[in-house]
Amino acid sequence: MFDDPLRSARLQIMARRYSIFMYIPLLWTLWIMVLSDVNPWGWYFLGLLIILTLIAPVWFIYRGGQYSGDMARLTPSYDRPEGH
Repeated sequence: MFDDPLRSARLQIMARRYSIFMYIPLLWTLWIMVLSDVNPWGWYFLGLLIILTLIAPVWFIYRGGQYSGDMARLTPSYDRPEGH
């Protein structure tokens, strides 16, 4: 549907938008498996992780306008065929 550079740019914008929701479970898993037993760094990392988990949805909504603008900029204009 799109040419290769445009498809790559759109995929990169989507990946940047949704990547936070891949990192948060990964970081929680890291904390549970490794860092929960390390004092005091386990507690510091837990605090940072809780803050990140609470801020992520707010950041996602806040950056929604920029995401829409970037996708609109990368979407070619649609030319309606004659007779429609």
